[in-house]
Order: sequence, then structure tokens, then C-alpha cells
Amino acid sequence: MTVTLLPLKFDAEELLSIYDSMHNSLDSMDSYQTYVTSLDGNTYTYSLEYVKKQVENRNFHMLNDCVVMNKFFKDSYIEEVYNTVKKCYNISRCRFMVLDRMKRGYSYHKDASKRLHVPLVTNEDAIVLVEDNIHRLDELGRLYLVDTTKKHTAINLGWTTRIHLVFDLKLENLDNVQHSKRTTR
Repeated sequence: MTVTLLPLKFDAEELLSIYDSMHNSLDSMDSYQTYVTSLDGNTYTYSLEYVKKQVENRNFHMLNDCVVMNKFFKDSYIEEVYNTVKKCYNISRCRFMVLDRMKRGYSYHKDASKRLHVPLVTNEDAIVLVEDNIHRLDELGRLYLVDTTKKHTAINLGWTTRIHLVFDLKLENLDNVQHSKRTTR
């Protein structure tokens, strides 16, 4: 199964309220990927180039060690959600991921580990494509397991914003991780 609806459910409105509050408070945010957890508890975004370089150099520890709750989220509902998910799943990095009219989607790629998604805002034209199969993560606040180790992307073709809270599952055996390099023609 490439996308599985899991039994956990969270308050999407409360999570979205924290997201909105954070973006109103912190000016220098990457509005498309905001880290809830980081390596140091103070970093709210890592450049795509930095993360890609870590993966290309097989420094997957960066992904596994991204578990320190950022200061803004300490003692909030988001920390409670993170700890609840952590009790059930071996998670690491947690981010808010946004697709809107300016950023419609991601490249078609494979990740080193699977992801857990909690949709906070979505629309009928926001899809996840996994191995050419279309999936809609349309139950707000519900936890979905997405097998992102298979070729996938997320696309928002709607007129409204799509916001998900996304957790990485930890990489278990870092010596045997396979990560696809995107080829260009």
C-alpha cells in the first residue's frame, strides 16, 4: 500500500492556528517548508541545497538527528502532537509543507524514508502521486502513511493553499540506505 490512513487524528484547526501565529511572528521564514524540529532547536528552515548535499554525501544522520523541538513550538499543541506520533512511530524531522498558487508541486522523486502526513488545509485538486497513482489526503487532522521511498510527488492544482504537517520516519540502517539521484536528459 502506498498511502494508508492511520487511526490517529489531531485538531487541524489548532495546528493551523499555531502555523499562522508562527508565520506572523517570524519574518525570515521559508513559507513553503518550515521546520518544527531541527538539529539545534533554533533553525526553522534549511536550504534545499544544504539538505540535497547532505543526502548526496550520504549524511543521513542529519535527517535522523533533526529531532530538537524549535523554540517557537515548545510547550504548544504541536509539541504534544509530535510526542504522540513519536510514541507510535519512530519519527525524526517534522515540517510544515505548503503548496499554493506560486509553488504548485515538487519534482517526481524518491525519498530515503517514508513520511507521515497530517493534512491541515487541502482542496479537491491537491493530490499525491505515487508511482503514477493519484491519492487524495483529504481528511483534515488525520494521520496518513505515505511510502515516499517510491517515486512520488505532491501537486496542488487548486486555487487554495494546501498545508500539511509532515514527519519523516527515521532511517533504521544508515549504511544500507538507497536514495535515487534524479537524472536529467
